[in-house]
Amino acid sequence: MKLKLRGNNLNDKAICNLAKALLQNGHMQVLDLSQNCFGVVGLSALTECIVGSPLLRKLNLNENGISAEGGEYVSNIITYCRGLRKVVVLSSWS
Repeated sequence: MKLKLRGNNLNDKAICNLAKALLQNGHMQVLDLSQNCFGVVGLSALTECIVGSPLLRKLNLNENGISAEGGEYVSNIITYCRGLRKVVVLSSWS
């Protein structure tokens, strides 16, 4: 399953709600959240729901408001999502 929500102005609250929905779905392979406006709060919620996701292959977080603090969450995603093959976080740091 692919979910592409690029450029939808999703903020932290929207990403937190999305994370709750993603907990219900174990079939996500591609998640594109690029060009939105969430930061470390949304990234934290997202990390909790996708860490350990066996099928997630590609995650795009490009061009968001993720601070340097968010690097720890990105690191956890990369470490614990064993099936992940591609993570994009260019231009995300605010």
